[in-house]
Amino acid sequence: MGLFDKLKNFMGNADTPQTHHATDEIEPYSPEALDSPPYRFVEALHAARQGQVAKIQDYLQFNAHYALCKNWDDCMLLHEAAASAQTEVLKQLLNAGSPVNALYKGNTPLHLLIEADETVNKSNASELIENRKQRRMAALVLIERGADLQATNEAGENPLHLAARLGLSELVDLLLNKGVDVNSTIDSDKPNAGRTALLLVARYNKDKRTFKRLLDQGADPNRQDQEPGFAALHYLASYRATNQNIQNIKESDLKELTQLLIQHHANLNLPTLDKQAYTPLHLAIIHHHLEMVTALVDAGANLHAQDAKGLMPLGIAARRGEVELVKYLLDKGTDLYRSRALFHAASCTDSSAVMEYLFERGIDINMPDPQGYTPIFSAISAYSLKNVKLLMEKGIDIKQHSPRGLTVLEHAFACWGAVEDVSGEEIPPERKQQADNARDIIQLLGGFDTPQRNRYI
Repeated sequence: MGLFDKLKNFMGNADTPQTHHATDEIEPYSPEALDSPPYRFVEALHAARQGQVAKIQDYLQFNAHYALCKNWDDCMLLHEAAASAQTEVLKQLLNAGSPVNALYKGNTPLHLLIEADETVNKSNASELIENRKQRRMAALVLIERGADLQATNEAGENPLHLAARLGLSELVDLLLNKGVDVNSTIDSDKPNAGRTALLLVARYNKDKRTFKRLLDQGADPNRQDQEPGFAALHYLASYRATNQNIQNIKESDLKELTQLLIQHHANLNLPTLDKQAYTPLHLAIIHHHLEMVTALVDAGANLHAQDAKGLMPLGIAARRGEVELVKYLLDKGTDLYRSRALFHAASCTDSSAVMEYLFERGIDINMPDPQGYTPIFSAISAYSLKNVKLLMEKGIDIKQHSPRGLTVLEHAFACWGAVEDVSGEEIPPERKQQADNARDIIQLLGGFDTPQRNRYI
């Protein structure tokens, strides 16, 4: 039978009996085979969804095969009852022979029961609590009747993964008690590939109860996913970047979860597996999670850990103009010169506050950093006229050479040449501003009357 005919039957007409051509093959457990007004499968689906026990019993007494009936896209009464957590209807259907692991769009009834929590009104606390209680009871019925706890949906998630991703601590607890492997990973090519239940909680909802239950059950805090290669600490440190939909997550919550991971032996210095190679401390600074920074540092995080570009935590704070963080990290023992603090502070175009603070500490502005550069080269590369002026006021030596052999002025001409438009075409405003700043820097250095000009433009 064609899809159009099946849809016609699915929609149904109570007054018109269905007729079939002799050449049509009718599935024995299809609505076409079982329906006889007033008994229609589409109405039975609605009854299962609403938990109408008496009506479902009436259908099963009329024809017990309704327990096996599925419509044109494989939806059964059991699927509707599971999605609505209708415990008594589930028992009815399972007793009548409905297969507990029947698939609907790649989901078992247990998957549907768990995932349907997303549609629950979470603004009403009492309603939410009652719904979660009902959902747990329904899940227990499915599990006791043989639900496959390792079955995966189209995203590669088993029931534990799904419950963890949604922050359903009651269902996570139930599934763990039934023996689901706490460190099972999602094996698929979908976005959550390689993630465990703990990684899903860290990535999506950061529910404290679920977090603690998983860790107490033996979840590996150092497991990293495939993309972007984060462990749980990395997700906590970068939660604003990884999930914009999380509500009511406070800095104190992040600190508490961080301490919980530390208590369970999370590696404080584990680098991400992506091209950035950030440690949790790098990410906490980037995303300005100050309480998490203190938790990591107090627990012994490496203050001199380098990312893929060689940046240490203090260097990142200096680049971002985070004066208080710079003070804190220096007070905790970060080496001022080894971290290249002044070099990175000079590249901050939004503020000179970190530079001013470092000057107050008496830093030698002409002392090359471990890579042989002084801050004037960084300020010029950032096209920061303000920072170049400040360095000159503080007595920076403008006759020095870079490790590449360029003088300060030659470096300024090279930077100007990288952004100056010589094509006559329109350029982006940001690049135009950089070109203007570069010219002003060269002018400040007295460079337009020197032979170097023609070498770099």
